[in-house]
Amino acid sequence: MDDRATRDLMVAFDSNLSQMSWDEALRQAQIKVKAQYPHPYYRAAFVLTGNR
Repeated sequence: MDDRATRDLMVAFDSNLSQMSWDEALRQAQIKVKAQYPHPYYRAAFVLTGNR
């Protein structure tokens, strides 16, 4: 399940990047993944660092 949740989050994040900023793209991807994998374990470790 970990790999599927990560894949789903990264796919959503990547598709969001063309429409919104990095931070909002990650936030929206996490919200989407939360619907399918409600425990924070599956999304909480993903954070943005550095400058774009």
